[in-house]
Amino acid sequence: ENPAGSLKKQKIESESDGKGSSEANGVNESGIQSSTDKIKTGRRIIESDDDSDDDVPLAIKREESKKSKPMEVEKNGLGNGEDDSDDSDDSSDDKPLKPKASQGGDGNKADADYENGDNGDDSDDDSDDDSDDAPLIDVVRKSRKPPQKKRPPAKGKKKKKATPRRRDDSDDDSDFEDGYAASSSSKNKVGNVKRFDPSKYETREAAPLRSEAVDRWWENLEEGNYVARTKKWDTLEHNGVLFPPAYEPHGIKMKYDGEEVELTPEQEEVATFFGVMLETDHAKKPVFQKNFFKCFRELLGKNHKIKKFSKCDFRPIYDWAMERKEEQKILRKQNKEKIKAEKERLLDIYGYALVDGFRERVGNYNVEPPGLFRGRGEHPKTGLVKKRVKPEQITLNIGKGAKIPKCPMAGHNWKGVIHNPKVTWLAYWIDNINGDYKYVWLAASSKFKGMSDFLKYEKSRKLKDVIGRIRDEYNKLIKSAKDDEYEMAVAIYLIDRLALRMGNEKGEDKADTVGCCSLRAEHIFFVDEDMQITAEDTFIRLKFLGKDSMPYDEKIKIEKPFYKKLYKMWKSASRRTQSKKQQLLFNKINPNSLNAKLQTYMDKLSAKVFRTYNASITLQRELEKCNDECTPETSLGEKTFIYNRCNRIVAELCNHQRSIPKGHANQVEKMEAKMEEYVLKKEAMEEHIDMLKGAKKKGKKAKKKAKKEEDGEKTFKFSNNADVMDRQYETHLSRISNLETKMKTKDETKAVALGTSKINYMDPRITVAWCKRNEVPLEKVFNAALITKFPWAMEVQSTWRY
Repeated sequence: ENPAGSLKKQKIESESDGKGSSEANGVNESGIQSSTDKIKTGRRIIESDDDSDDDVPLAIKREESKKSKPMEVEKNGLGNGEDDSDDSDDSSDDKPLKPKASQGGDGNKADADYENGDNGDDSDDDSDDDSDDAPLIDVVRKSRKPPQKKRPPAKGKKKKKATPRRRDDSDDDSDFEDGYAASSSSKNKVGNVKRFDPSKYETREAAPLRSEAVDRWWENLEEGNYVARTKKWDTLEHNGVLFPPAYEPHGIKMKYDGEEVELTPEQEEVATFFGVMLETDHAKKPVFQKNFFKCFRELLGKNHKIKKFSKCDFRPIYDWAMERKEEQKILRKQNKEKIKAEKERLLDIYGYALVDGFRERVGNYNVEPPGLFRGRGEHPKTGLVKKRVKPEQITLNIGKGAKIPKCPMAGHNWKGVIHNPKVTWLAYWIDNINGDYKYVWLAASSKFKGMSDFLKYEKSRKLKDVIGRIRDEYNKLIKSAKDDEYEMAVAIYLIDRLALRMGNEKGEDKADTVGCCSLRAEHIFFVDEDMQITAEDTFIRLKFLGKDSMPYDEKIKIEKPFYKKLYKMWKSASRRTQSKKQQLLFNKINPNSLNAKLQTYMDKLSAKVFRTYNASITLQRELEKCNDECTPETSLGEKTFIYNRCNRIVAELCNHQRSIPKGHANQVEKMEAKMEEYVLKKEAMEEHIDMLKGAKKKGKKAKKKAKKEEDGEKTFKFSNNADVMDRQYETHLSRISNLETKMKTKDETKAVALGTSKINYMDPRITVAWCKRNEVPLEKVFNAALITKFPWAMEVQSTWRY
């Protein structure tokens, strides 16, 4: 805790698989882990990089503070301090100080029809959650009392080990609170804020929350001087969360060794999870099958006849699910208006909250339905069963004095209620797969996210004032003979020039995705036939799995001093063959020391700031290179293509790749067919215009038209007014030009995710200013969600520069 009352966070990688009592975990009586206790447990502490504060609100930021003093806690459990130095992103405070989690779950859905429709919380989008750089566990660095030196044990005496306690997956997690073993004093707390019993509160029925007030908070921003408030809100009301419907048994029996098997509704539900996925790529993976069957067997019990996965036949369930899917398609078409009305009714109730009297949109109010965990890439936990979330697992954050929403499930109640105005999440629960925290946040258009975005881009703009000094220093350090100094130079060089993420260490239960500091000898090549790299070049090939298991595979020209040091580091790492960890290229530095070095240049500088800076400055420079191409005569389609081309360069710099969409080939085929039709119409228009102007006789045209009709070719009807036809002809040429640019864009960006850099990395003011200069409607390059997300950027002048 620093003097202002904000909490520092660190990443801890446990060597005991998460086991241990409150004593073993170093949690003192107040529920806070002291630094001396961390040393005692033998855990290694790695501070995280500020590399995910924008994409996923749950990301962790490392905050520096050299002095600490106790924070007073009022009776209601709220800290009394206001932190004037709070970072730009509310995400550092918006969590109950425990594990880092992805905002919207594992990013995968079970069959949409089986799982009762869209759950509104599919995170398998382009959002860049930077999970490679986020810490696994957050803890408070210092306890309320200064650490006391402990005497070493007397000779001959062994240190007594604490009896380990395992956290189970049961609904009752009273023994463990918020991801760590809870002492009696922290049992009813979320971080340092008290959790209250919901049964003591007056409840109200969930109903739409109305307000006529409009919050134009961005009009009061003073560019470069704005500081986010530690206290985020004064009043907060919302309607809680929306649970998925209860499971309805279908009675279709799976087979085992050729015979039908009787299952309970709970067992049938899990069997159906797998059955509906039978023909997917996931269900064919051995790891997926193994993990699923392990969970299924636990549910079946030891005495059940089902023993081997190979004898299981889920085909009857799959066939039923496919038939039901087709039936529901028809029903949706027939009841389209009714379904739409019900969706809008639920959105009106659960989709909005009142924050300080203003109506704000809620981002993900739907609780994730149960299903099978997919994970991204080759995730080791793929196939595990995601259990149904119950109200007793959910903690609400709401304004003090406000009535709490009545639990929508009869016979159930919320886990607890807190009143913490220093965070902006509305509710949370703990995921049973990774122990991650799942939050209900306000939408990206909320003022909290908007303020955070504004501060993030302002911070990245400050980097341009020190980037020259940083580059001068790493060019000097690379000449050093000291291992730690030249390794530091290489790391900063790669982060700066290649926009690599920091790359924190990961547990064995996580996908093997890496960043800068976690690069191993196997990821770098100095001689490569595929990319025509020889030992005489200063080219290298980097090949590894980046965030979301997206492959990074690039041939890169490296400046000679850095090439030599990289080669030396690679040779050294290659000789360390005992384990993957020992083959790290960077043996003398880690994310902790690298972050500390970066912050000597600029306050709160991180790899994320470099990525934001490089993405924004690259977009501005690429757009400026195209100034000569954007003239008043340039068509709107061509201008849009120019912008998308510059956007693609930024996306490639940040390695924002995506799998080629399944429908890509079909979409291209449709566009080609449309182009053929456009060309035929253009030719027909030209003939008709020539006829109108006397170049051809009408009789000949009529005969040609009749022949086309006989051959089954498409014919067109046109006006007999020459002036009208001239205008229509020009409009048609514009359509052809726009379609050509769309086809080029579609082809060039089929494996590149343009949206991620727009959402998270490119300062939106660059785009808005460019559109105003070149008279391009913003809707051509920003969708409605982005325009809503960045209201503070909409009013910049056309002359604004990053």
